[in-house]
Amino acid sequence: MGALRRADVEAALEVVETVCESREPHPFALETLRRLGALVRADVATGYCESWVSRSFSSYELVTRPPPPWLQASLDACGQEDPTHAVHCHAAVASVAISDFLTARAFTRLAIYNEICRPLNVADSLRLYLPAGPGGARFFFFDRSTRGFDRQTRTLLEVLRPHLARARARWKPPVQGLPLTRRQREILRWVAEGRTNEEIAGHLWISEHTVRKHLENINRRLGVHSRAAAAVAYATGYPTAAEAGPVGGPASWSSPANDV
Repeated sequence: MGALRRADVEAALEVVETVCESREPHPFALETLRRLGALVRADVATGYCESWVSRSFSSYELVTRPPPPWLQASLDACGQEDPTHAVHCHAAVASVAISDFLTARAFTRLAIYNEICRPLNVADSLRLYLPAGPGGARFFFFDRSTRGFDRQTRTLLEVLRPHLARARARWKPPVQGLPLTRRQREILRWVAEGRTNEEIAGHLWISEHTVRKHLENINRRLGVHSRAAAAVAYATGYPTAAEAGPVGGPASWSSPANDV
């Protein structure tokens, strides 16, 4: 582990303080992301994501830069070309950067560079993965306009990782209202995986009208007002893996207290 300067340690402690003091309805506050980004010198964007390992998109995401409207389609098309993608690195205990795996020349030949990174002025991106349950991934990403992340930066993230992991394990989503029924939990899980009402109805042998009624009741019980908000509530910690059970995919990874 590389030597740290006093200023680096003080900055890292400030990040820990923002994590401990956060009372926001997110695993990590936007201010925490901004401070982490400054620490890592991520001059393009910093974000925190939770996703299924097998998916190109994130079920939950908080980012310091609003994503452009075309980004999701591009990620679906070529996101897994990123050598730091969860498919490849979700179990990593040390930070991983694109430049760890690819030369600048090799990177610029990929679709992910030409379709995503070049338009966003991203020359390199680093991810710090946190522990997650089976089938899932939790990570911070740090996008930079220049290549390379020095040893000091990596050491700071190594020091911070256990604190960030514990903070995520302790965090509980601000779910309001009544508990969900087993069928409602089942439908919510399908929604979080991006399934349509028609697909859910077909899998469960019920009508689309019944699916819609269940979704109305789910929104009421969770205290949310949209399908997307209900999916985010699930992705960030409700229901737990033990409650939901495996339905058409890997075991749920989103219990905030039990899977880290």
